Amino acid sequence: MIYQSLNAYQIADELKDDDNANWTYEGAMLLADYLLDLSEETGDIEFDIVAIRCEWSELSESDLIQSYGYLLDQEYDDNDEKLGDLIELIRDQTYCIEFESNGAARFLVQEF
Repeated sequence: MIYQSLNAYQIADELKDDDNANWTYEGAMLLADYLLDLSEETGDIEFDIVAIRCEWSELSESDLIQSYGYLLDQEYDDNDEKLGDLIELIRDQTYCIEFESNGAARFLVQEF
């Protein structure tokens, strides 16, 4: 088997080049940094673009609510409160990394 070491920029470029995903550059870099940190903690990991695409999603606020809003067991009048409670619920289950891209809130969520 042949292994190639990748740095964060190479990983982010591979993620951005994936035609079947819609990563922002900021999201790709955050995910690349996470994967590198994980490899330092656990040892070498295989870079499998399909597995990463299936395991991680980058979502806008509205996409996050649409995808995971079913987890909430109450109705909300305030969208900010709804979003805050939803993020907390997701973080109780998995990784949810909040960041900003082009002035808008975005979220990296590991599927659970």
